Amino acid sequence: MIARSLATLCLACLAACTTPAPDRKALDQFLSDREVCDHLRGEIPDPSDKERLQEVIDGINQYCAGTDARLKALKAQFAHDPTAMATLNAFPERIERRRH
Repeated sequence: MIARSLATLCLACLAACTTPAPDRKALDQFLSDREVCDHLRGEIPDPSDKERLQEVIDGINQYCAGTDARLKALKAQFAHDPTAMATLNAFPERIERRRH
């Protein structure tokens, strides 16, 4: 009985060691970047203000690029964390333009 319990404990420990822990730092960085991205997406200035328009486009390229893939990866990592999933599910899955 003790041997079986010990074996079960060892298997549980091995399973925990082989499953990577969700990356909270990556989640926090995504949330920060996505907040800036979403803000910039709503800030498209008048086309006559070429300097501001270029600043917004540069910011969108910096903060929004790759966000669809990052969101998908984080959802896979945090699939068993209801709080994180509620936050991630609030974001649209696709905001980037499809490249042909």
